Amino acid sequence: MNNQARYWTRRILLLIMAVMIGFAVYQTVNQKSDDAPEVGDPAPDFQLTSLDGKPVKLSDYRGRYVLLNFWATWCPPCREEMPALEKTYRAYRDRGWVVLGVNIAETNVTVGGFVRQQGVTFPIVLDSDRSVTERYHVGPIPTSYFIGPDGRIRKKVVRPMDTGFARLMVQQVMSPDK
Repeated sequence: MNNQARYWTRRILLLIMAVMIGFAVYQTVNQKSDDAPEVGDPAPDFQLTSLDGKPVKLSDYRGRYVLLNFWATWCPPCREEMPALEKTYRAYRDRGWVVLGVNIAETNVTVGGFVRQQGVTFPIVLDSDRSVTERYHVGPIPTSYFIGPDGRIRKKVVRPMDTGFARLMVQQVMSPDK
C-alpha cells in the first residue's frame, strides 16, 4: 500500500472511530429529562480542575459573558473549531467575554499537549468523570452554551462554529434586545 492510500485509510478509520465514540457518548449522556438546562434557565454551576490543577467554578465568571464549550481532542469537528474559539476569545475578552473549554474525560497530558499545539489561551477544565457533561445533557459534540453576566443561558449551539458564526453568536448574546 502506498503512502497516500495509508494516509486516507488512517483518516477514514479515525473518522469512523470518532463517530462511534461520539455516538456512545451521545447515548450515555443524552437522556432527556425535565432538569436539562435550556435557554433562559440559570446555567448549572460546577467546579472542575484546570490544566494547571486549580479549581475553577462557573460562578467564578459571574458578571461576565461565558461561552461554555464541551469538546474532546478525538472529535474532528471540535479540533477544527478550536482556532475559531481562540480568535473569538481574543477579539472579545476585553469586553467581558471568556471562553471556558470543558474537555470530556481525557487526561491532562492529552489535553495539555493539544492545547499547547493549538496555541489555545482561554481556560480549559477537565470533566474527568463526565459529571458536568451529564448535568448539561450534552449529546453530540462540540456543544456550546452562551451564558450572560446574569448566569442565564442565552443560546445553545450543537454544532462546530467557524469564526464568523461564533462572532455572530457573541454579538447576538451581547445585544441588549437579544
